[in-house]
Amino acid sequence: MTPINIYGLGGYNTKQIQEFARVVSDEGLDSVEIFARRPDAAPNITETIKSLGIENAPYIIPDALAGNAGIEVVKAFTLPQLEYVGIEGDGYLKETIKIKMAELFAQKPNDEDIKQKQSYITYSPAWQA
Repeated sequence: MTPINIYGLGGYNTKQIQEFARVVSDEGLDSVEIFARRPDAAPNITETIKSLGIENAPYIIPDALAGNAGIEVVKAFTLPQLEYVGIEGDGYLKETIKIKMAELFAQKPNDEDIKQKQSYITYSPAWQA
């Protein structure tokens, strides 16, 4: 049985998403929604995450957190976005964020912003399995 990809832009690598966004833009359409789901492919990951707002953060596709770009995505999250993901996000996204946040915390254990986010994810009931 082939697993079903429940995420519309999941299963594609970053270069494929960038190409898709380019084609969409070339057709005169806005690629903002593509980057809202796959911020790893955005020209500026941090600005894309910050412009998402709280209500769109739970809709990021877990594939966007792969590799080093995933570290950038997690680092860019605000605490209110993480709080909302804890409430509204699906289990796969939350587990992926937990993994990437742990990697980020291991890289920068003295960064106060990262400490605060890691602590929230570790102790918030919304983030427990």
